[in-house]
Amino acid sequence: MDAGAPIDAFGVGTALAVSDDAPSLDLVYKLVDYKDRGRLKTSAGKISTPGRKQLFRAYAPSGSFFADLVGIVDEGATTVAREFRPVPSKTVQLMEPVFENGRRILPRPTLAEARERVMNGLRTLDARYKALRKPAEFPVRQTAALGALMISEKLRAQKRQD
Repeated sequence: MDAGAPIDAFGVGTALAVSDDAPSLDLVYKLVDYKDRGRLKTSAGKISTPGRKQLFRAYAPSGSFFADLVGIVDEGATTVAREFRPVPSKTVQLMEPVFENGRRILPRPTLAEARERVMNGLRTLDARYKALRKPAEFPVRQTAALGALMISEKLRAQKRQD
């Protein structure tokens, strides 16, 4: 810039920041919420799901879980329970805040606690989803509210492009 070149920004790509013989982590960041409004990426083949999310899990009377729903963060377990088929005996929210304003608000689980949580999850997962050969696909879908937000944001994006 000091030499008069018309440069006002620069970026560093993976190939420049990481050596070829040391693999890099391949991940993508997609903005889904800005100023409490859902945001949608509409590039061909790269569409994102707008809004902050919450996950809900449905349990059968036997204690095993049988389906998950991805919903909007403001939805609650009671309200989304009726979207499961069959209606679950129990519905729980899976995500909870761990950090707030850059500070941990929940205690860090011990290794034993983390192991117990994983083991409980495996015990309550039906055997057909744990099969080593041809396991059944665990059902996960969006809530009606998240689907409506997706449609609304697609229409808003199209309107801006017209």
